[in-house]
Amino acid sequence: RMRYSTDRDTPAEPEYRPIGAFIDYYLANDVDGVVTLEIVGEDGSAIRSFSSEDSLAESGETVEPGMGAVPIPSDASTRVLPATSGMHRFVWNLRHVRPWGGDPQRDRLGGPLVAPGTYEARLTADGQTFTRMFRVLIDPRVEADGVTRSDLLAQEELNLRIRDLLGEARRSADRIEDLREELNGRIEAAEAADRDVGEAREVASELKDLHEALVSDPKVFYPQRMLIDQLEYLYGMTTSADQRPGADAFQRIETLDAELDELITRLNNIVRDRLPELNARLDTVG
Repeated sequence: RMRYSTDRDTPAEPEYRPIGAFIDYYLANDVDGVVTLEIVGEDGSAIRSFSSEDSLAESGETVEPGMGAVPIPSDASTRVLPATSGMHRFVWNLRHVRPWGGDPQRDRLGGPLVAPGTYEARLTADGQTFTRMFRVLIDPRVEADGVTRSDLLAQEELNLRIRDLLGEARRSADRIEDLREELNGRIEAAEAADRDVGEAREVASELKDLHEALVSDPKVFYPQRMLIDQLEYLYGMTTSADQRPGADAFQRIETLDAELDELITRLNNIVRDRLPELNARLDTVG
């Protein structure tokens, strides 16, 4: 369980060993169905799932530096499992699923590293399932500095919580954008029909305020960092090194969690209590 870059700018640079667990498997014949691989934790829950189907594949997982964040090493894994006959090697990068981002090609945040421990690789092909146990070991240099498995378990738990909140905030921002676009279309149609749109504009303004509380203004050179940026920053800072997070990180996530919960409550109230009747009135002809 180590952290280093495997990127090469030129062919003359050294080629480093990929980061992760090497999982080798052999298929005597081409598999007509789907080949799947699950990584299972000590508690029996699936941490990652991979497949020979393109639709289930994930793109590379890296993070671009921002607000002082340290880059996460590139994802060395082959994201699609080969289903053809022969010998194959799959490298799991020892990471959980990354934060939900909407657009995998643009979002470069990687998933949190798993803590040291015992894991299981579960390969299913052609109706047969094969399992192998393996251990993820702490970096001995990190251990020599006094970092323990307990520290890394606490870090993993916090990273997963931040990841989930970040995904929820991003989904909420996308949801608000869709609602605003739909509502603005109705407002334009209602204005063209000379109908009252006063309340509709109030709701549109409230949705705009919610979106601005989540997303920093891209048109401002040094914008105030809003909730999603703050979660991304906290995520980058707490995933960038092997260590037990400080108390301030736990305090900060409580604050951001409460802020996000308030925003989502306001959004749900608008969607439940105001939009259905408002949309019906705006859609009324005449």
